[in-house]
Amino acid sequence: MSSASFRDWLVCTASSFLLFIIGMVSPVFSLPATFVFSFPSALLAVEYGAAAASSSVFMASLLLSLVAPGFYSLMYFFMFGLSGMCIGLLAKFQLACGDFLMISSAMEFMGKLAGMLVLFLATGINTLSPDASEIEKIIVSLGLQPAERQMLHTVMDRIIILIPYSMIIFSAAEATLCLILLSYVHKKRTATRIFTLPPFGDWKFPRSILMALLIGFICVRITNGRENLYMVRQVGANLSELSRTLFIVQGLCCGYFFMARRGIPKLLSVMMIAVMPFVPFLSDIFAIVGVADMGFNLRERFRGA
Repeated sequence: MSSASFRDWLVCTASSFLLFIIGMVSPVFSLPATFVFSFPSALLAVEYGAAAASSSVFMASLLLSLVAPGFYSLMYFFMFGLSGMCIGLLAKFQLACGDFLMISSAMEFMGKLAGMLVLFLATGINTLSPDASEIEKIIVSLGLQPAERQMLHTVMDRIIILIPYSMIIFSAAEATLCLILLSYVHKKRTATRIFTLPPFGDWKFPRSILMALLIGFICVRITNGRENLYMVRQVGANLSELSRTLFIVQGLCCGYFFMARRGIPKLLSVMMIAVMPFVPFLSDIFAIVGVADMGFNLRERFRGA
């Protein structure tokens, strides 16, 4: 190992260790740090291969085990170190942007599942399905009125049932940011990109998402009032919410495309696109636009007109 590669190895290993420590102890920086946990091991895998990346991940895990309970080091290893290394190695296959992003997001998601399994085995805490009795105790301790308590119960049930959906969205966001940073640094070193997102107005998702929406709708319908089918209800709710989110994104892409054709300034278009998903009525409209674009290729029709 050359002095330059050894220096990079030290920097990436120290970064992995410090980022995870910051994520554990700092309420302010824990969320931002989460989005770049996988980057150091991914960078080593791209630049120097599996041996350098894996040794860095093992060393960072070892250092974490010296300053924190052992399961934290295992959580880092599975949730971020190993998934980052796999993303970096995947870059060598020069996949298409969509395939690269989808597989990388799946790797991040699988890493999170493995980390949650480690947490469950170490502490007995099931983060995918928290103990209902503990949640009830927390709600009762707030001293709310019966109506307020029922409303909070409904909100908490909704949050809990959509935990997998949240994990998928976070995994996709982490994978996207990791790939953008990875490509930026790699281009600085070699003048070549390994990942380039297409223009936002050209983003498209596969039509199979329509089938996911249908399956989710069926699952939700057949489980109404049946508490013994909780797992089926959770699958249905998460498929429905995930497909709806993708429809909204595709609708926003379609809207951005038409705003660009109308000559609306880019800054104004970006500001409008950033705000619209958080307005319930508008997000529903863009979800419908996304379904229409997915089914009828609206952008292609207007592009050819």
